[in-house]
Amino acid sequence: MMDYIVVHDDVVSRFEVVELEDIAYLEYEEIDGIMDITHIFVPPSMRGKGIAILLVKEAIQYAVEMHLLIKPTCPFAKAFFEKNIEYVNLIV
Repeated sequence: MMDYIVVHDDVVSRFEVVELEDIAYLEYEEIDGIMDITHIFVPPSMRGKGIAILLVKEAIQYAVEMHLLIKPTCPFAKAFFEKNIEYVNLIV
C-alpha cells in the first residue's frame, strides 16, 4: 500500500489526499466547538485503498488537538464511528 499524505486546507475546511490528478477529500464545518463532517468523496480510481478511513482519522486527530466534538453527518463517517466505538466520547 502506498503512503498517502493528508493535507488540511483550513481555508476551505477540507482534508485532502492527492494522487496524480485525482483528489479525495473530507469536508467539514466547524461551529461552536463542533466539527460536523458533512461529506467525504473518494474518486473511483482511489477507492479500496483505505483513503476515506485515513481522512476520517486525520479529522479525528485535528478535532482532538482543537478540543472539538464531532458530529458525523456524512453516512461514511457515521458508519465509521458506529464501527469504531473507541471514539464514542468524541461524538455529539
